Amino acid sequence: MAAQGTITRNEDGTVRFTATCMLCGQPCAVDRLDAEKAARWQAGEFVQDVFPELSASEREALVSGSHAECFGAAFPADADDDEEWTSTWLFGTGE
Repeated sequence: MAAQGTITRNEDGTVRFTATCMLCGQPCAVDRLDAEKAARWQAGEFVQDVFPELSASEREALVSGSHAECFGAAFPADADDDEEWTSTWLFGTGE
């Protein structure tokens, strides 16, 4: 899955992905991507498989088009939620 955005070629042959952050409305970009890898990602390969060298926040920008800070503020991680879900899935109970 890929965020709606624009891919432009840099002078050095790499590409830049630019989108508008869905949460704050400001530009969000990831630069200096390998053009061949970007084409594979755009064709449907999973971003984490194509770009393992990118940080999680850079991959999130490619997938959702949002800044890591905006995404974290909108969807805060809560370890208790993960633990409860896992317990429910494994044992059929939230305890």
